[in-house]
Amino acid sequence: MPRGSTPKQQRNTSRHGGIKTKEMLGKVNSLKNQHKAQMWPYEEQKAALVQKQRQERREQQERHRLKREAIMQTVRGRFRKGVMGFFDKVTGKAERLRLIGRKELNAVKAEHAESRHKTIIQHKHERTELQKHIRQNKERQLEERRQLAKSIQQIRAEQRAEQKHDKLRQGFEDSSLDRGQDKPKQDKDGQAINRARKNRRRRDLD
Repeated sequence: MPRGSTPKQQRNTSRHGGIKTKEMLGKVNSLKNQHKAQMWPYEEQKAALVQKQRQERREQQERHRLKREAIMQTVRGRFRKGVMGFFDKVTGKAERLRLIGRKELNAVKAEHAESRHKTIIQHKHERTELQKHIRQNKERQLEERRQLAKSIQQIRAEQRAEQKHDKLRQGFEDSSLDRGQDKPKQDKDGQAINRARKNRRRRDLD
């Protein structure tokens, strides 16, 4: 324990630093919880968006499948069987029907490809919008964490300065105490010298 310092003073200094440390930890934990709570709705939106887009793609694929099957069934229904079918082959009607059916199927495939492309663009736009809000929120949170870190650094700098000041003050008090303790000894030495001088003068007179 430094000379001149009391246990009470040390406890006060330690308690004061401990309070500040707890305050800083409390602010850090509070900000973490706040940021986590702020991000939770975005996580829910993201999960809901993924689910919605998957469902939309499944429904689109099913619609396309049903439409292709309906077109193929229509194309197959145009071909006659038996003697009339043989007659269509001979006359070239069956080939013309096959070309028409292929053209209709290709048109449906192109339509479906365009529909899928539009869906992809729409889904990408929705994800981009959500990611933009998430990014903005994260940037704001990052700035808040930076400001808190800056504030904590300032508090720690003040603590270090305060501790340094306490050490200097304690050193000054210790040096003052030392001078006070040496003074009686100096006074005794001075009295002894004076007595010796008086004794010499007496001997000289004798």
